Amino acid sequence: MGKGLHSDNVRYLDFAGEFPTKPPEYGIEPDYVAAQRINDKLRNTKHLKMLYNEYPDDGYQANWMKVQEMKWRMQLSYAKAETLTIRPILRPGDTTNPGAYVERVVRAVALAEAAGCGHVPIWVELGNEPNLVGEGWHGSPDEFNAWFIAVVDGLHVRNFQHGIFYPGLSPYPGYLGWYNDDTTGVALDVAQGICLHAYNDIVDGVMQAVAHLQSIGRGHYPRILSEAGSLLSTRMVEFAKLDSLPVIAFHIFIADGISRGQWNEGYILSLAECNGLI
Repeated sequence: MGKGLHSDNVRYLDFAGEFPTKPPEYGIEPDYVAAQRINDKLRNTKHLKMLYNEYPDDGYQANWMKVQEMKWRMQLSYAKAETLTIRPILRPGDTTNPGAYVERVVRAVALAEAAGCGHVPIWVELGNEPNLVGEGWHGSPDEFNAWFIAVVDGLHVRNFQHGIFYPGLSPYPGYLGWYNDDTTGVALDVAQGICLHAYNDIVDGVMQAVAHLQSIGRGHYPRILSEAGSLLSTRMVEFAKLDSLPVIAFHIFIADGISRGQWNEGYILSLAECNGLI
C-alpha cells in the first residue's frame, strides 16, 4: 500500500515570514525550520491526511489562508500523494449549523485542488471522534448522526464529487457499541465509506472493528484507517503490518505537531521513522 502519514496539526505556522512579530510555534525554533522538518518527514508519502483550518476573522484571516495554501502546496509537492484524506476542523457553532461546515468542506477541497491535488482521489472525513464530548458533541449517536446526514445532504446540493467518509471514533473500551445504533446505520448509508482510529495494538484494534461491523451487517463500507498511532517501543514493527489490513489507505499519527495537552507528543514520529515507512 505504501507510506501513509497524518500530517502536522500546527495551525499558525508562519514559515513564510508574513507575520514578523509572531512568536515561533515551537518555542525558540523558527517556524521555517519546523516547516522544513515536516516537509522532509512527508517526503514520498503515498497516502496523506491533512487538517484544514480556518482562522478567526481578526483582520488577518485572509493572510493566514494564503499561508495555509502555501503550506499545503509545499507539503503536497514533497509527499507526491496518490490519495488525500482531508479533515476540516470544526469551528464554534458548526455543531448547530451544518450548512457552515458544508461550506468549509467545499473550501477545503478547493484548496487541495488549487494546491495540486486535483488529479488524485480526495476523501473527506466529516468530523472527528464524535463519541468524545470534547469534540463538540454530547456522547449521543443520534445527535451526531443527524448532523452528519444534514452535512451530506448539503454537499449533495453543492454537487460534491469527492469521497464522503464517516469519521473515526475514539477507540476507548466499548466504543464499538456506537455502530449498533440505528441512526449510525442511516448515516453510514449516505456516506461512501468509514474511517477507523486505532492505537498501540493497531492491527488487533482494526480487525476487531471490522469484525464487529461485519457482524451487524455494516462491513461492506470502504475503510480508511485515518489515525493509527503507537507509543510502544516496537511501533515500527506494528506499522509494517498495516499494509495487510483491509483498508484502502492508512495514516500513521502523527508526522509532527503540538499537542497543547490534548494528546501525548510521544506519538510524533522522528524523521528516521518517517523515512523507514517507505
